[in-house]
Amino acid sequence: MRNAFNYMASTTESLLKSRELIEFLREQNFDAFLTDPALPMGASLAYNLSVPAVYMLRRLLCEAAATGSPDPPSYIPRFFTQYSDRMSFSQRVLNVFVSMLEPLICKFVYWPFEEFTSSFLQRDVSLTEILSNGVWLVWYDFSLEFPKPLMPNMQLIGGINCGIRNPLKKVSITFIPAT
Repeated sequence: MRNAFNYMASTTESLLKSRELIEFLREQNFDAFLTDPALPMGASLAYNLSVPAVYMLRRLLCEAAATGSPDPPSYIPRFFTQYSDRMSFSQRVLNVFVSMLEPLICKFVYWPFEEFTSSFLQRDVSLTEILSNGVWLVWYDFSLEFPKPLMPNMQLIGGINCGIRNPLKKVSITFIPAT
């Protein structure tokens, strides 16, 4: 895992240092930049090129800070806890502690990317500042996920990675009320 992370960090650094590639991308005049926020290289490029970023993901460690959406630990289970929304008091207390640790974990995980991005942009910038400027296409489906507040820049797209839909069986159609 650490080797993969180091590889991503070195790839990000070499990409951001390639002035020819950055100028080539700038000349393309993109309308938007579709990227995965788990790898902040795309977000940094979009920020530098002044192009709106569009993020697609299911869940991100620093998602609440990046999107600005409320994420109350009283009923929204944290990323690492594997709790449900029906937590006991002790689980809620642990959930609060994990929520307080998330910014530190996020900082630890993404500090090399923030360092490269700050030197690339020639000013101090945090990952959450960069990620907060985009539109989020979120793979949530509230029939499978826990309900949570969403901000206007977040759009639910459900299971975009699903294959071609199969038609409903006739037995299933009888249970669906006519609308």
